[in-house]
Amino acid sequence: PIGVCNVSQDYGRERGRGAKLCPKGNASVASLYDPDRVPAPLRRIGPRGSGRWEAISWEEAVKEVAGRLREIKERYGPESLFWCSEDASFINIQKDFCELYGSPNFSMHSNICDVSRKLGYKLVMGHDRPLGDLQNSKYIMLFGWNPLAATKWVHLPAIINRARELGAKLVVIDPVFTHTAAKADEWVPIRPGTDGALALAMAHVIVREGLFDRDFVREWTTGFEEFSKFVKGYSPKWAEKVTSVPRETIGRLAMELASTRPFVIDAWSGPGHHSNATQTVRAIAALPVLLGQIDRPGTLLFPERKGPKRRGIKLEKPLPPRVDGLGTKYPFGHGSGIYCEARDSMLTGKPYQLHAGVFVFQNFVMAVPNTSKNIEALKRLDFIVAVDTLLSETAELADIVIPGSHFFERYELIANWTTWPTLALRQPVVGSYVKGMPEYEFVMALGRELGLKDKEGKGFEMSYEEYMDAELKSGIGMSLEELKGLPGAVWKSGQTRYEKHLEEVKAPEGTTIDEKAGIVRSKEGKTVGIKLGEKLVKGFDTPSRRLEFFSRELKEAVVPPDVKKGFDPLPRYEGPEDGPTKKYPLYLVA
Repeated sequence: PIGVCNVSQDYGRERGRGAKLCPKGNASVASLYDPDRVPAPLRRIGPRGSGRWEAISWEEAVKEVAGRLREIKERYGPESLFWCSEDASFINIQKDFCELYGSPNFSMHSNICDVSRKLGYKLVMGHDRPLGDLQNSKYIMLFGWNPLAATKWVHLPAIINRARELGAKLVVIDPVFTHTAAKADEWVPIRPGTDGALALAMAHVIVREGLFDRDFVREWTTGFEEFSKFVKGYSPKWAEKVTSVPRETIGRLAMELASTRPFVIDAWSGPGHHSNATQTVRAIAALPVLLGQIDRPGTLLFPERKGPKRRGIKLEKPLPPRVDGLGTKYPFGHGSGIYCEARDSMLTGKPYQLHAGVFVFQNFVMAVPNTSKNIEALKRLDFIVAVDTLLSETAELADIVIPGSHFFERYELIANWTTWPTLALRQPVVGSYVKGMPEYEFVMALGRELGLKDKEGKGFEMSYEEYMDAELKSGIGMSLEELKGLPGAVWKSGQTRYEKHLEEVKAPEGTTIDEKAGIVRSKEGKTVGIKLGEKLVKGFDTPSRRLEFFSRELKEAVVPPDVKKGFDPLPRYEGPEDGPTKKYPLYLVA
């Protein structure tokens, strides 16, 4: 029952196909030698925003930053530090620093990227980042995604083009006639933020016409009865008024999906950056669930991603609650934090006041909505450090600017987003053009200067190569030197595997079987597998171990009344909050 296929590893190889770099990649040499790169650590000598700086040594920079952070910790408490970073580069060493310093407020830019997509898919499927097996698909429907121009992964354009050559139909649903839409078989213009209405109307047609996969729905889903009644209210006639997509088109698209195997439906930032994003993604995710197109060849797959394992930090005492409400006010918030809430706390001092900010690869002023508010918030901080290659708008407000490294100048361990486990090592190919140190070395130097250690004495008294070596051995059982010795310094393990929910598992001691529901529960009451005949199989990584049209997690969530909106257990459509008004009657799309 578990399919194994080599096709994923062969993406881009046939007919001499290769990767396609985005403009940033093509400009990488120019960015390395950019004359505007920050040349040395800078100390502000004028008012914030005055542009007056003096160069200081790296030793001075480390001592001054460490001294100011020590002073702030002693005066206001360690939780008064807010640290935010890019989400893929040397994250673990920064997390270590924040935890050993005592701050819970480490954030990454994921929270302004694709976290709504992640939560929507996770609530339905139990995996927050499924990937499309596009080359094996016969029908590809993309909501608000432009992968042929916004090259998320370098081989993706070749994969999509190859699928088209093999006969797949490409349908792009987007308000904008993007580069991908221009290459598609069909472009479906849609009113911005109404993708969920379109998905529910398509589900309406599939359920009404009895086109869903009855065996799959019966065996592997929960909440279908509630969902089927729910979508009766979302007809194509209704959706036409909401989305501007003709009802005939909606019906035809639904019928095409239902009559084509295999297919991929996927959604990214287009639907994911509106106020109704999570429920929209749940509605889109329900379509392949209805038709049984999950984790099979040519459908949405659940990647088996492996990478370096972060070392365990044993703290003397638990960290305080976060300032942004993650885990309290926002129980479903992503681990990357909530930038807007952190920004607002800088202004209000609630639930407590932040006093220091460290920004690594993050232009907070321009990346977070409401630029003027962001500037005012940063001005409330007593001390700001910006680590960047250029003097960004955020760096202009900093007290200390640390030169950022270029990716040609540093190490990085990269767990690739592929459908089988792979990990790559980026290695320095040139010395630092500005004669500086990479970000991870700066963080470790700060930790040593502050004397940060956990209760077992773990701190920063090692080289970063030793740090990576330990992460690799814990994560994939390989040393750094062994990884370096592989072709291209790339490790890969196994092949793309399908239908992983059918894997057999062993029941732990003390389990009970709910014969009616067909599930096996641990003695703590947690669902551990699905009874399939005489076998116990893994199922999906949801609480029920099945794909969920109806989310009990959302229904039972305990949240403050002011954030209860959007917690409907069914993917109810609500119009986006950022629509046109009488004063401003047009949409701005780009």
